[in-house]
Amino acid sequence: MECVAICDVDQNILDKRIAEVGTATGKKPQRFTDFRKLLELKDLDAVIIGTPDHWHCLIAVAACQAGKDVYVEKPMANSIGECDLMAQAASKYSRIMQVGQQQRAGQAFIESRDLVKSGYLGKIRKVNIWSNFNYGLGNEFKPATAIPSGVDYDFWLGPAPKREFNPNRFHGSWRHFWDYGGGLMSDWGVHLLDMAIWVEDNPSAPGHVMTYASNVNKENRDRDTFDTMNVLFPKKRLPDQL
Repeated sequence: MECVAICDVDQNILDKRIAEVGTATGKKPQRFTDFRKLLELKDLDAVIIGTPDHWHCLIAVAACQAGKDVYVEKPMANSIGECDLMAQAASKYSRIMQVGQQQRAGQAFIESRDLVKSGYLGKIRKVNIWSNFNYGLGNEFKPATAIPSGVDYDFWLGPAPKREFNPNRFHGSWRHFWDYGGGLMSDWGVHLLDMAIWVEDNPSAPGHVMTYASNVNKENRDRDTFDTMNVLFPKKRLPDQL
């Protein structure tokens, strides 16, 4: 496998990653700032989409239309509707689409799954999953600033609403705002909930989901998403669980 091209709207990140690939492989990939131009490459077989979540659907569908297979980082997209569009595009254009879940390659997670599936722990009736990363609180408020040199901010916003540039809504912390992501639930929640689903023989979506969410931290932080959330995914009970 060869990295033939890299695309980013931030020239600073683009320079850094191209140099890293060049050092590691001895070949510098082509540079692009517009993914649509990258998708025109004839020798490109597949793309990895590692953008903020609000761009996943549009780029993935365009890649399928261009005849490329897709690896898209989790979460798949920002809504169920977008996920459906991506799945439909992969089917329509006969492309392979995989969603990033690196936990499935982790030895500790593999061993845990095998332990459950072996029956050693008996019948599993309830699974508790939690994460408590401090970055979920959001950053302290910062004023709007000038757009950093080398950044195509309008393209970064893309399908999201227009607004002034603020570092709190950019690299590293955009997940705290509904325009771009879904907070800690669509970040680590995606990873860890998948571990519970992974052990099921025939995974199925719950008929309904119950959620309680609130901002309980007393500090006034810059974010849209909640700092505390409890979600219950009730699954259909099997006859031997009654």
